[in-house]
Amino acid sequence: MQQHRDLGLGLRMRTTVGSWLRDIVLSCRGLRRRPGFVFVAVASLALGIGGNALVFSVVNSVLLQPLAFPDADRLVAVWLTPPNEPEQRFNTNTGVYFTIRDNNKSFESFGAGRLNESFTVTLPGDPTAQWVPTQWFSSSMLATTGVQPLLGQWPPQDPNGIAISYEYWQRQFGGSPNVLESIVDLGVATAPIAAVMPKGFRLLNPDTDMWAYQADADLARAVRSPNRLFTLIGRLKPGVTIDEAQAEMNGLAQVIGAEFPETHEGWGLKVESLRDASVGGWRQLLWIFQGAVLLVLLVACSNVAALVMSRAASQQKELAVRAALGAGRWRLVRQLVTDNLVLSVLGAAFGIALAWAGVRGLVASGIDGLPRLAEVSM
Repeated sequence: MQQHRDLGLGLRMRTTVGSWLRDIVLSCRGLRRRPGFVFVAVASLALGIGGNALVFSVVNSVLLQPLAFPDADRLVAVWLTPPNEPEQRFNTNTGVYFTIRDNNKSFESFGAGRLNESFTVTLPGDPTAQWVPTQWFSSSMLATTGVQPLLGQWPPQDPNGIAISYEYWQRQFGGSPNVLESIVDLGVATAPIAAVMPKGFRLLNPDTDMWAYQADADLARAVRSPNRLFTLIGRLKPGVTIDEAQAEMNGLAQVIGAEFPETHEGWGLKVESLRDASVGGWRQLLWIFQGAVLLVLLVACSNVAALVMSRAASQQKELAVRAALGAGRWRLVRQLVTDNLVLSVLGAAFGIALAWAGVRGLVASGIDGLPRLAEVSM
């Protein structure tokens, strides 16, 4: 008996699959006779689906995914805020850096850096000078991020040593393991390459290709400088929240104002997650784009629905003939559903292809200032 039941079940499944395949063939034949309708419907769906997939790929990579640092949720930036304007963000001088580093209880590690500098670099064997975006790191900055060099060590044994990005290493040195023996001319001095950073390593500046070292003794010479050049990055201790760190910074801001009244009296300190700091003004813009393409998808679906209803009205005679020949109501409904599924699959396939091409083009375009652009993927 069990064998007969299994045989019957197998026959029913084959019959059902065969029936669906016949419906798909009929749908393709019917749609082929209406190329204008198919083109408009598929193009509308492809644009709506492709636009949403492309923009969400960017939103997901830039806004939703954690930064590529160990325990990235514990990394924060500490900014100066001017009196009565707490929403503004400013860098600071080394006096604030040392005061926070030496007196806080919230941070496991704390570093400072000048993140938007540059060198005019001449490489060995190439007399052509090139402009290279550079960051200056304090001794504890890299340890604060939790990242270790791919090659070499940081801080460098030679205080004049520099680190280069993985991408710069590949472009300019062909990935040679002997790069650590190279001396480069920075325009103001020569420097040995002491380290190569891991692939994709960036800190608040997606264009950086070189890192220079600033020892504490050098930083101490500018503790009262009026120039606010340094960005402060901290790693919270396990269990410490941003709100708790902010409460401590509120107290230290008063200490800093009293210690450096000529430059910081009345100024506050703002603790912000490093992910939010890296996004900056792009957050609102990207969400606006996401909302816009969602509206485009809704309009596309509405247009396609209107086209399908119009086509269904023109099929009434055909459906009546099929019903007269013995086709049941379920059989007719299933055929209409199959027609719409074929259109949907075609629209989705072309939409995904458009989104894939769009993502590749976006990454290759190198949009100036867009954070984490190299991480964007479908």
